[in-house]
Amino acid sequence: QGIKRIDAVVVSHPQFDHCGSLETLIDNFHIGAILDNGDENDSLFYQSMLSKMNERKIPRKVLERGDLLQGYPQTTIRVLHPDPYHVRGASLNDRSVVLLVESQGTKILLTGDIEEPGAQSLLVSPDWHKVDLFKVAHHGAKVGTHGIRALRRARPLISVIQVGEKNRYGHPHPDTMEALRQFSGEVYRNDRDGAIQVKLGSDGSLEVQSWVT
Repeated sequence: QGIKRIDAVVVSHPQFDHCGSLETLIDNFHIGAILDNGDENDSLFYQSMLSKMNERKIPRKVLERGDLLQGYPQTTIRVLHPDPYHVRGASLNDRSVVLLVESQGTKILLTGDIEEPGAQSLLVSPDWHKVDLFKVAHHGAKVGTHGIRALRRARPLISVIQVGEKNRYGHPHPDTMEALRQFSGEVYRNDRDGAIQVKLGSDGSLEVQSWVT
């Protein structure tokens, strides 16, 4: 598609299923910055990625609640999580970066792999309510009380579950699918719909495409 530069890559947290292909992006695109939650991973893939970042002199910025990502015309990107008061003792998943993207009246909530405590922390934030697009947390793992409250507050028009076909965890969980049936509009999921691409238009419109290879 002629894309050679990516302004910024946000890594929710340093697990292979969330940043295992980042080195490939670094090899094939000019990356303006890599933004993450500050956690690191001793695994070979992560250390190799850090080495490649340093080799290419790609700036790295650590995000926390309250940060604003600047430089995107007619678009506001707010960091809702991790909350610095929440992360101590939290799981790696629950320290995921959560972003609220707002453009031309359209709201997108990207939740990483947050779990129940993280969802509870999100509910404290006054910065968000009904959203247009919702990235379902943790591949559709079983949602708890706070997760259901967050979904009820979001009431997304479109939800996306990033989940592998026949995965060993049984995601998405039936309880999560039931909550989505109650509080979400259309639901897309990789195990059923294949690759999913969402385009945010300059007028705030959302275009969702999916395909199976």
